[in-house]
Amino acid sequence: MVYKDHLDRRIGGNCSGDYDYDKHVDNKIEELRSEYEALCNELEMDEKDAARVFQRRIRLLHEFNDLKDTATMLIGIYAQKTGKTLHQVYEDFNVDSPTTE
Repeated sequence: MVYKDHLDRRIGGNCSGDYDYDKHVDNKIEELRSEYEALCNELEMDEKDAARVFQRRIRLLHEFNDLKDTATMLIGIYAQKTGKTLHQVYEDFNVDSPTTE
């Protein structure tokens, strides 16, 4: 039922009655495959190239998250040593506090 409710919202209607959910999903998958192939052709990439780009992006996101976690930890240590709140330290360094995002 959750899937049907989600599909109702995605296609902007009421999917009760004779609506064929499997056919809709199959059509959506085919549409996404076609879009993927068109993008690969436009970028002159094959599936291996696309997989490499995807894996690189994931690796860079992991690296970014590790660096962000380290910076957050160091800011926390600094706040503790100076007797300030994290919010005050973020303000001192003119950085948006993660709690205000």
